[in-house]
Amino acid sequence: MYRKIKSLIVLCLIISFSFCSEIKNEKNVIKELKTYSKIGKATWLIGSWQNSSSNGIGTEIWKKENDSVFSGTSFLLFKKDTAFLETFSLIQKGNEVSFVPIVKNQNNGKPVQFILSESKKNKLIFENPKHDFPQKITYSLITNDSMLAEISGLQDGKEKTIQFPFKRVN
Repeated sequence: MYRKIKSLIVLCLIISFSFCSEIKNEKNVIKELKTYSKIGKATWLIGSWQNSSSNGIGTEIWKKENDSVFSGTSFLLFKKDTAFLETFSLIQKGNEVSFVPIVKNQNNGKPVQFILSESKKNKLIFENPKHDFPQKITYSLITNDSMLAEISGLQDGKEKTIQFPFKRVN
């Protein structure tokens, strides 16, 4: 009888520890999901986007590297020559999301950090008031297949805005 009670107690302890472990794992999964919820609002960026103008064909390609990092490339093709090249990352560290471009022949090739200041379902605004131009970068999803990228701020003491309407190509 003593052995049966002892076995029953051991079995109950094993089940209890197993149950507690499952709860802990579920809490960790929920915590991870919450941890990257801000960058998750930008998943609509992922894919290939193009803008055609008299300057050539502008392309932005966004990829998801992992739950906290998206990366991409932007370039302008003019008569089969690459006229402009930029690489960028969208990074969430803790509760902060940053857009970090590296523009060829600007800022000595060093990255510039723009902090997410506003995030809505279809709009992301990144700002860096200390940068020369732009100080603000905005991405707005217009429809599932079109977005507007906009750079703005002061340049030579005057307010300036440049818009780049894109269509999804992939």
